[in-house]
Amino acid sequence: ATNEMLLRRILHRYSEEIVGTFSIKTFRFARRFLTFFFKRLLNAAASRNFRRLYTSRHQL
Repeated sequence: ATNEMLLRRILHRYSEEIVGTFSIKTFRFARRFLTFFFKRLLNAAASRNFRRLYTSRHQL
């Protein structure tokens, strides 16, 4: 039972730390930026032409 209690305390502490520092503006920016970045990267990799990463907007 002591291990379970210790685990609960650890989980509670980490969840409070994550929620306490969460910023919706940062989340929205990261989501938009990473979506754009990975779309461009994967489209360039799919055509095996990495110059497309910076030039055209080829879609999957």
